[in-house]
Amino acid sequence: MVYQEQIIQILQRVAGYSAGEADLVRKAIGKKKRDIMQVEEPKFLAGSHKQGLSDNEAKELWSLIQPFADYSFPKAHAACYAQIAYWTAYLKAHYRDAFMAAVMTTDYDNIDRLAIEINDCRRNGLEVLPPDVNESFVEFGIVPGSDQIRFGFKAIKNVGSAAAEEIVRARGDKPFTSIEDYLTRVNSKIANKKSLESLIKTGAFDKFPDRETLLSNIELMVAFAAKFQKQLISNQLTLFLKKSQPIPH
Repeated sequence: MVYQEQIIQILQRVAGYSAGEADLVRKAIGKKKRDIMQVEEPKFLAGSHKQGLSDNEAKELWSLIQPFADYSFPKAHAACYAQIAYWTAYLKAHYRDAFMAAVMTTDYDNIDRLAIEINDCRRNGLEVLPPDVNESFVEFGIVPGSDQIRFGFKAIKNVGSAAAEEIVRARGDKPFTSIEDYLTRVNSKIANKKSLESLIKTGAFDKFPDRETLLSNIELMVAFAAKFQKQLISNQLTLFLKKSQPIPH
């Protein structure tokens, strides 16, 4: 940055600092280390005297350098941050659903931040929909033509990126028609029991049998998927029994 180069040159030409010594002071200024700056003051004044400056001139020059240690903020950084602030404010004002979906995707693994952002959506007229095995994608996404954002698979605990990508890959452009359809198309080695259970609990399968039925049959579901993928399943036309019927062992 310009100010950093200028300070290094002042320290070298006016106070007789070496390049290495000047760079240490530059770092102290950038890190706001007042203790180091206080230690450097006598050295700077002594070096300035040797270079021909009077006491008053040396002290005045030091008084101009020292405030940078309180808070140095290069103009280049200030300009960049101002530009980013303008861009983000514009996007939030004019494309609020896409903007908030992107923000939540960035914070997908931070529950506290997600809670704040979901509340922010509600305050601004956006509805955050729960996960849906046929509607969600890996990341948070907008629902076209509405003020709605669909929860992303990756943000669900115990699902993660690999399982999320596998679900989206298996679904393709053909929605899952049943839980059996899901289990036969999605690789259970990637989207495993833990991810399946989390998807059920968050409502991703609410279009199919109710959560209680799904959770009570999860072991059967996992076995069903494993057998199918090993091509050992035969003559099984349906997975679920009625609630009143026991799960076979």
